[in-house]
Amino acid sequence: MSDHGDGDEALDRLVGKPVEVRDVFDQMPLLVLALGGPELRLVATTAAYREHSGRQNVIGLPILEVFGGIVEQQIFQIFERTYRTGEPASVRELRAHYDHDELGRVETFIDFTVFPRHDAEGTVVGVTINAVDATERARGRRLVRRHPPGRRPDRLGGGRRRRPRRRRISHHGPVARAAGRPPGRHR
Repeated sequence: MSDHGDGDEALDRLVGKPVEVRDVFDQMPLLVLALGGPELRLVATTAAYREHSGRQNVIGLPILEVFGGIVEQQIFQIFERTYRTGEPASVRELRAHYDHDELGRVETFIDFTVFPRHDAEGTVVGVTINAVDATERARGRRLVRRHPPGRRPDRLGGGRRRRPRRRRISHHGPVARAAGRPPGRHR
């Protein structure tokens, strides 16, 4: 039997049954979301993304409805540009603010890459975003910049560095006497 016959069975042999594919995708420990159409509606998200973003029932909604503030933060423009041009885009440590359903207003730093998704004819039909939470790395880097080595707060390695205590050498002690020096200060 050829891969081109009997549509659904051939596709199942190539990529697996839809339920299995969905389970594999959803269980990936990656922050992945897929947007479709000119409105950039959410068409798929991983469980890891839903947990990180605090948004559960978002499939079918435009990204602007889910995260309205991303226009001012230039995130939407990056997604839109990839959709329009078909060119992937990558961003490191982009600072973003959004309302998390459980945590309230959240500041996060993310690294992400946006890839175009194409239909069978090669037309861009959406974008897929692969994101990494870079918040801890970005905050650590900012803390180091604010507190250069030698002036860091305790949590980064011990507060202000102290000069080693200089030992005073007694010129009256056994070493001076053993060297045949008279008591007093010697240079």
